[in-house]
Amino acid sequence: MNKHKHNTLNRTINKPPIPELNHHSPQSRRSGALAQVLPASQRRWNSSSQTAGFTIIEVVLVLAIAGLIFLMVFVALPALQRSRRDTQRKNDVARLGSAIERYKANNKGKVPSSDNSGIELRTAKFRSYLVSGGDSFKDPDGTGYYIDSEDPSSSNAKRVTHCNPGGVRESCIFYNTGYKCGIDGNIETANGNNRYTLRKVLEGGGVHCLDG
Repeated sequence: MNKHKHNTLNRTINKPPIPELNHHSPQSRRSGALAQVLPASQRRWNSSSQTAGFTIIEVVLVLAIAGLIFLMVFVALPALQRSRRDTQRKNDVARLGSAIERYKANNKGKVPSSDNSGIELRTAKFRSYLVSGGDSFKDPDGTGYYIDSEDPSSSNAKRVTHCNPGGVRESCIFYNTGYKCGIDGNIETANGNNRYTLRKVLEGGGVHCLDG
């Protein structure tokens, strides 16, 4: 009897396990794989399309910025160059004024004559106050300066940048004695004959006037 029970127990213990329900059947695995492949494919397509879209936007943006920079350089650079040349012209007028003051100091306060038939500023005597050694006195455009005298009522001193004495083009500086600077490039009568004005028409517009 005990032996019978023991055999029964062994059969119970050694009974093969009942196969569990396989939730990962081939068909289920194929469906899962397909579900994974499709979204991945869609993601790749969306990613590539988005990348292409952003690339086009970036290219357009870069071209727009480059065009703006080119326009700024094209417009601003010539204006900047004109401004620099005009600044140099103002400095040259100041340099001429300093030479006149040195001349006055050595000639009992007398200013160089502005008689158009023989302006002293053109003479070698005055030039020694203006330049020394191998120094030069030239416009930034490379032409020499020509000191001229103009009737105060004339508009030439407010519009002429270059003169042509003897057929040679030179940059004009207008010199008058007995006057002082007024408004908008005009000059006004000043008290005393030892007063003077220097006027230079600027490339960028307007007239630079210096008096002493």
